[in-house]
Amino acid sequence: MRLDPRFAEAHHGYALFLAARGRPEEALAEIERARALDAGSFLVGADSSWFFYLARRYDEAIEQARRTLDLARIDGASMTVRDRGGFLWACQVILLAEQERGDDRAALAAAQQRARWLQAPRPADLRSYWTYRQLHTPESSAPWVRAWPAIELGEVDRAIDLLLEGCRDRAGMMTPFLRVDPLYDPLRSDPRFGELLRCANLADAA
Repeated sequence: MRLDPRFAEAHHGYALFLAARGRPEEALAEIERARALDAGSFLVGADSSWFFYLARRYDEAIEQARRTLDLARIDGASMTVRDRGGFLWACQVILLAEQERGDDRAALAAAQQRARWLQAPRPADLRSYWTYRQLHTPESSAPWVRAWPAIELGEVDRAIDLLLEGCRDRAGMMTPFLRVDPLYDPLRSDPRFGELLRCANLADAA
């Protein structure tokens, strides 16, 4: 950022670091700088919504994610693979934030939208959505990807096993966010969650 203050990806990466370290307001300010420099990036927009989610500001997370989806509808024809990932991530943020707000109907609508884009069967309810994801996620996928449905389905032991596998293999892209992501709240009371934090060198993090 010192070399090139207008390099959006540097601000984006620094925002990820700040969010992982539990500094949500600084992370949101930094991702806003990245968004101002690269207003057309679906991934930056989606991550902006995710930072609101990590800060447990769910209404704002949903609002920002919907703006990203609206942008995709306007400019969908020119979407790159990276942009498409941002679009799907925005759907996921809405799903997770709506679940945290207790609005299962809105969460299901987001799950159905995501399934449609992936050309997957339309889920009838959230449990069938997560069950489908669990059954159709390849074993070759990163452990944290396989852990996600397990968490949502209440399979705590399986989820922690997978997260530990990812941490030990240094294959867990989401491992730095263990302390701050609401997704992991159902695991925090398990005694092995402390082992997971120690594996990730996060046990003493602020």
